[in-house]
Amino acid sequence: MAITRRGFGGLTLGAAAWAAASRAPLHATDAVSRSHGGSLIGALRYPPDFAHFDYVNPAAPKGGLARVATASGFDSFNPFIVRGDAPTGIGLIFESLMTPSLDEGS
Repeated sequence: MAITRRGFGGLTLGAAAWAAASRAPLHATDAVSRSHGGSLIGALRYPPDFAHFDYVNPAAPKGGLARVATASGFDSFNPFIVRGDAPTGIGLIFESLMTPSLDEGS
C-alpha cells in the first residue's frame, strides 16, 4: 500500500498536533465555584431553595380542562417517531429538568 503525498501530509499534521497537545501543561483551576443557576445579566433573583416564582400563585385552584384545537391529525402519541405525525402540543406533557424564570433578563 503506497502512501500518497496528501496522506503523508495528514499524518504529519496529526503527529504535530498530537505532540503540541501532549506538551502543553494542563492545569485545573484552584477554586471551583458552584451555583444553582446561571445568569448572563446580573445576579440571580431567586435563592437555591425557593418555593415558587414571584409571579405564580401557589394557592391557585388545581385541575380543570383545557381544549386545544388543531388543524392536523396524528398517528401516534410517541413524539419521537420517524414516520407518521405526533399530536400537536404533545411536548407539553413532559416536565423540563431546567425551567427558566420568566421575570429575569437571562
